[in-house]
Amino acid sequence: MSYKLLVKDAFWQIAGRILSAVWGFVVTKIMAPYLWPLRYWDYSTILKFFAIWSAFADFGTYVIALRELGKIKDDKEKTALEFWKYTGARYFMIIIVYSISLWLAYFIPSYISNPYIAYGLPIWMLFSASFMAAWIQQIPLQLFWKMEKLTIALTLSRIFQILFLAAGVYFIWPNVSFDNWANQTSLIAFCFVMFSVLISWIVQNIYVHIVSQKILKVKLIFDFKFIFALIKKNLRYWLWYYISSFHFLLVLILLSIFYPTVEKFDYVWIWAFA
Repeated sequence: MSYKLLVKDAFWQIAGRILSAVWGFVVTKIMAPYLWPLRYWDYSTILKFFAIWSAFADFGTYVIALRELGKIKDDKEKTALEFWKYTGARYFMIIIVYSISLWLAYFIPSYISNPYIAYGLPIWMLFSASFMAAWIQQIPLQLFWKMEKLTIALTLSRIFQILFLAAGVYFIWPNVSFDNWANQTSLIAFCFVMFSVLISWIVQNIYVHIVSQKILKVKLIFDFKFIFALIKKNLRYWLWYYISSFHFLLVLILLSIFYPTVEKFDYVWIWAFA
């Protein structure tokens, strides 16, 4: 492995993280004052609910796939075949986990009684699923030292998100009030804000798919013997990963249940915002 290649790839990974932080700050700067404070808590409630489930959908697949494929990447045909199995495993988990999570969400009274959360849930489910799909598709980029492509994808996705978000916040619904529950316009505006996040990951998915295809063809192989062996093999790793973040996410979920915005609790959003 070339030292220059390693340095270049590391540089693009660091640059991507810095850009992600900057873009994230801009998005928060636009979104938080607009939704503030009740609807920002709704936004955070939906985000954290699916964050818990995303760990199930991943199940350590990305890390394991990257490690195992790295051992055989000199044989591109074999690498492609194994990559398709890992991709099939990821999509299988996405379909199962997110279908269950959305179904369970509508059994939580504080969620279904709030139209903002009730309508926002399926939009964010699609975003989270799209995020998990894009994540597995980027393996060829990391495997074959093309991380600059991922940074480009991230930048494009954030630009589209900010343009989409700014259009709704500053031009289409600049003065909408989110305190009136009977106001359909505010509900549409909230869903538009949620959809701006989905747009970002659709753009990233498309770009990552196009550039990854040039390295390894992205296909799905649903090899259930492989999938169940992978789940069994990754169980301990996944459990450690899940426990490391579950306690924090659980606190936010409990806060959203015990302090629902339908009751006008407008102070718990500070926890999420911080």
